[in-house]
Amino acid sequence: VVVTCRTAGRFVFVSNTFDNPNGGTTLRGSLSSFTINPNTGALTAVAGSNPLPTPDTHPEGIAVDPEGAFIYVADNYNATVDTYSVNAGSGALALANSASTGTATNTPFSIGIDPAGSHIYVGSFDTPTGTIEAYDVNSGLLTPIVAAPPPPYVAHSPLGLAVDSNDQFVFTTDTYDSTLSVFAVGNGGTLTAVNGSPFAFQAGYPTNTAYAIAVYPAGGYM
Repeated sequence: VVVTCRTAGRFVFVSNTFDNPNGGTTLRGSLSSFTINPNTGALTAVAGSNPLPTPDTHPEGIAVDPEGAFIYVADNYNATVDTYSVNAGSGALALANSASTGTATNTPFSIGIDPAGSHIYVGSFDTPTGTIEAYDVNSGLLTPIVAAPPPPYVAHSPLGLAVDSNDQFVFTTDTYDSTLSVFAVGNGGTLTAVNGSPFAFQAGYPTNTAYAIAVYPAGGYM
């Protein structure tokens, strides 16, 4: 389950990976939206989006665009990134479009967006270990980055992903290698591994397996 909040602090969005709102034996997953009480922080479910069934999928990571007009969801079973529009008044969600993450074996988990809302990065399991896909963003529509060096970029089991607030670096948790990968962001949103990446994480696998990751808003810490 992933929880993320709109930048303006009005709505919270949740991916319910193993939810089953339609019944049956297959767990399709769902999304939920909540409004935030600005005084108390209390949450109220948004009508029609609690839960919102998702199409034959296990939704994993969520990224919210800086303007709050869209959320982007890592669609694990369909190997896609799904764009949902956000109703500015109510916080209700509606599926807008989907972009492929490659082959059917490329199963996305983590997702991040740059501060300008121009590029999306998606961490996926892929043959043989894992990759990061990268997309240009235009009004919620995603297209793969084609500038050199083009994606996919190698990152082993990147179940966590974060973009720093200055749009200089992308960080991933390489969960089953127990390492952290760091990529410099180049022209057009391309990625290049920095010197020394990946970096060892604590005692290593299986003692310490990094999963989620976040960057301090002012930079300098994660």
